[in-house]
Order: sequence, then C-alpha cells, then structure tokens
Amino acid sequence: APQSVAAAADWIREAAGEDRPWFLWLHLMDPHWTNDPPPGWRSRFGPDDPRPGRLYEAIRNRERTIGPVIFENRMPDDEIAAFVDLYDAEIRFTDEALAELLRVVDALGLHGDTVIALTSDHGESLGEHDYFFEHGDLGTEPEIRIPMILVAPGIIPPGVRVASTAQSLDVAPTLLDLLGLPPEDRFRGSSLMPLIERADEGDRVCFGETGKGFHEENDRRGVDGIAGKRRWARRGDYKLVHIPKAEGPPVRRLHDLSSPAAETEDVSHLHPDVLEELGAALDAWMAEDDGEERDYHITPEAREQLRALGYVN
Repeated sequence: APQSVAAAADWIREAAGEDRPWFLWLHLMDPHWTNDPPPGWRSRFGPDDPRPGRLYEAIRNRERTIGPVIFENRMPDDEIAAFVDLYDAEIRFTDEALAELLRVVDALGLHGDTVIALTSDHGESLGEHDYFFEHGDLGTEPEIRIPMILVAPGIIPPGVRVASTAQSLDVAPTLLDLLGLPPEDRFRGSSLMPLIERADEGDRVCFGETGKGFHEENDRRGVDGIAGKRRWARRGDYKLVHIPKAEGPPVRRLHDLSSPAAETEDVSHLHPDVLEELGAALDAWMAEDDGEERDYHITPEAREQLRALGYVN
C-alpha cells in the first residue's frame, strides 16, 4: 500500500500541475490472503502468533492446500483469532497508507474540488457459516457487504447516511452524476444521488452472484463450473438466494437479514409476497445470463498478472 500510494501521489502532483480534470483509480491489495502485515504491525491487534506464518509457508511449499482451511477448518479458536488479528492489521496498515494520499490532496489545495469514493470489491468471511478466510463461494453477507464512502464537497453534506441497498454497479453512474455527466447506455447500475438527496426513499432490488468455484473441498456446491454459481436478489432486509443442485430443481431460500437467525433460516413460508416479488425480479435478471463462459481476449501479460493474484488458474 505505501508504494502504491507514493506512486499515486506523484501522479496526482503531476496531473494537478496541468490544470485540467483528472481521474485516478487506486486498487490496494494488502487485506488479502495471505494476510501478512509488516513486522511492526503483526501484533497490533493480538500477540504475534507463529502459526499463521507456518501455514503460509506450508502452502507455498505445496505441503498443504488451502481448500481444507476454507471448508474443513479444525483450528482452535485462538489460532483462528490469530488469522483475524492479521487481517485487521492489514486493514489498519492500508488505512494508514491511504491517509497519506488524502493528506497530499489536502496539501495541494485540491480537497474542495475533488470527489473521493472509497469502496471494496468484496468482503471476507472469517469463520461465519463455517467458511474461513475467503469470499467468493457462498455469497453470504460477510463476503459481499462492503463499505461505500463518498466525499463531494459542496454537493454531498457531511454525515449523510444511505440505508438503502446499493451495489457495485452503482459506483460509476454515481460518479458521473456527481460530475454532471450522463451515464453510458451499457451501464447496469443507477446513480445513488437520488438516495443521497432523499428524492428516492424506496429500497432498490440489487443482484449478485458467486464465481464458478475453485476448491474441490467445497461440498456445498451442487453443480461444478459456472453453472453452479449461486445468485441472489435483495431488497431491504430480504435476500432471496438461488442455489443450483446436481439432481432435481434448484433451491431458493429467503432470508430476513434483520433476524438473529439471518442467513441460517429460510423464511419463505412466512413471507410469500416477498418470495414472489423477489423471485420474479431474480428470474428476469437470470434470464439475461446464457450461462456461457467468455474469452475476453486479455493479453498474455494481463493474464499472468491475474494468475499471480490468484484470479485465474
């Protein structure tokens, strides 16, 4: 994070000197498996436990695989806590680096003219639903609930909080709306400005899906490949999840996220009207998916970078 922030700060200084609009997208990767913050940060939230380091080394040496850690985890509670402490330290370390970039923006006198959006591409399950240190297989709230912070001086009053459900696809149209620019026709999301300005008080229906799955130890996946991905529609506190099965029809479970049972209890029988509404919305959204995997013709260099990050095999 500090190296990326330093490069971004240099870029901003140069762009600001050219007296023209600029746009910067900065992706910080530190809070990812393996969570291994610098030595001075390892004991920030708990003792510096040697067990995570030993596991990372065993996986690097191919003595162990990550699948059983994710789906068949038998670690004692204090060892799980040691991994969580490292994850928290990575977040705090990244936060400290990002603060330096914001200080550069302030020092250059750009704060009043700069829109800042902070968000994430995913969350992380830290043992919830017996799913450890991963984020792409089940689509539960710890995996998909992420921060979204917007700063737009003179446009968004400080302290405004939007409770309605939003989705990552809304980020681009929101940024364009803040700049007075129209969205592109191909955008699937919607600007959040009506929610921020309280012009739209209703909960929106938002959609999501898992990937195709990479771990053979995932015994909660009924169908291999992209056809087995879970999909869901959410409106307010209700979330309808579609789960393909190897035999028989897919299963749909309705969850009330405001309930203490949340994603462990199916409340379909209690809310047939919600089930029907979200089911129709989910059917319409799923009908646009032909189920085919596509080749996006990325360059060999880009594919190697994605492989190094663990996104492709």
